[in-house]
Amino acid sequence: MKFKITTEVDINSLTDEETALDSLKANILNALTEVNYSLIQAGKTPENTVIIGLPHSGKAHF
Repeated sequence: MKFKITTEVDINSLTDEETALDSLKANILNALTEVNYSLIQAGKTPENTVIIGLPHSGKAHF
């Protein structure tokens, strides 16, 4: 089955305090969160939802 979910993702610009990699990680996390929310709103079951977050250590790994 194929379906499309339209969503908008805000891409934040790099600040003086962070590196390009930090900015990329933050933008990826933001985008995947939006995808998760869109799937839930589309009525997809939790089995079809991509869940991403911080591991127990508190550091994100991509």
